[in-house]
Amino acid sequence: MKQSKKRTHLSIVAIVGGGLTLALVLALAFGLREAYLVPAVVAGALLFGVVWLWEHANAHADGSEWWQDDDASGWRGY
Repeated sequence: MKQSKKRTHLSIVAIVGGGLTLALVLALAFGLREAYLVPAVVAGALLFGVVWLWEHANAHADGSEWWQDDDASGWRGY
């Protein structure tokens, strides 16, 4: 199974997620119109989802995944 590595540096996901939250708080504090706020939040959420998926797809793999097949016979045991 894929396992995420423990990271000591700030992850891209944390930066995007924190930026989205900060943008929402600042927009509501300064009274920006919802017509501008909603599309920005939706775009930010989509960006956050894409970055999270990319980060998850690049997580460490230990080599024991079920699709790893050392045999060219086609039999994978399922």
